[in-house]
Amino acid sequence: MIDIPNEMDYYGEHSFQMQYKDIIGEHFDWLYIDADTLKEKVGRYGYAAVEIIVQTR
Repeated sequence: MIDIPNEMDYYGEHSFQMQYKDIIGEHFDWLYIDADTLKEKVGRYGYAAVEIIVQTR
């Protein structure tokens, strides 16, 4: 697991914006997170089960 300082944004946080020809969408947030970090973070808030639907390596 990678230790990320609290004052730093998670390295998997990204902002995207889609465009098709002259149509430009709003920015939206996207999160890439590894299974171990996800389980650790949700455990802090009382969630015990995490189902990984897609995992690539």
